[in-house]
Amino acid sequence: MPNALQELLRCQEDFFYFVDKYIKINHPARGVIPFQLYDYQKRLFKFYQEERYGISIKFRQGGFTTFSVVYALWLAMFHDNQKILFLSKTDREAVHMGNIVDLMLKMFEPWFSPKLEKNQEHIKVFSLTNSSIAFFTPDAARGRSLTHLFIDEAAFIPHIEKHWKALYPIVASGGKVFVNSTVNGVGNWFEQTYHSAEKGENNFKIFKSNYKEHPDYSNPEWVKKTREALGEKGWLQEVEGCFVGSLAIDYPLDVFKNLSNNELVRKLWAIFPEKKLKVEQHQVLYEASRRLYNQN
Repeated sequence: MPNALQELLRCQEDFFYFVDKYIKINHPARGVIPFQLYDYQKRLFKFYQEERYGISIKFRQGGFTTFSVVYALWLAMFHDNQKILFLSKTDREAVHMGNIVDLMLKMFEPWFSPKLEKNQEHIKVFSLTNSSIAFFTPDAARGRSLTHLFIDEAAFIPHIEKHWKALYPIVASGGKVFVNSTVNGVGNWFEQTYHSAEKGENNFKIFKSNYKEHPDYSNPEWVKKTREALGEKGWLQEVEGCFVGSLAIDYPLDVFKNLSNNELVRKLWAIFPEKKLKVEQHQVLYEASRRLYNQN
């Protein structure tokens, strides 16, 4: 056994050391494995540390929820008086996040495992630091004092705009808020808040990532299989993080993918005089944007 005090102090000071040496997760295909951080997750740690209001588009199976839970565990174990709340769209998903913490705690050696004053499926209270991590749906979360609020899959939470109005005063006095979600069409609170953040119209800062940053997802074979399994709209929303309206799938996107750049430019010039765009014209704009994005 290493020097316990020195080890605990090092973990307190170095999140990446804590994760690399002590954190294990349950991978859907590989079972219990060490939690390996990718570059975009390391950037997300810095983002969580530096920003107060953050919003990000998750790509499918990118480990954003798991990473956020690991970050919360580190805060609760090594920092005093942290009051952390995760909001989920269903109670089942809230309990699942609590189970992620349970597995991590179970994998610790006895000397390293923190003493819990309360260890329930919805809340963990850490005796030494007086910190807590709670997992609830929005209806069950009101009236709690918070230092950190994580809203998971915000685009799928019913009436989230009403819940946000009720929850905002809880963190307005100094707490942090991080909203992470896959895309779920347009016209919802998540999409509107994200685009308002792009324009600088609210307090949220945007964290950006790309599925290609994940080594398992950067190969063409995975792209081909996943795109076929999800369909075009599912791929655009769940992997590429595009805000696709309900009409977008009514027009075949492959038509535009086969256009040369010159042909695409000609179609773009025909769009500019229009005040109200047709579905096909929206798709021309999307394809042009997609090509520009992939070049960067």
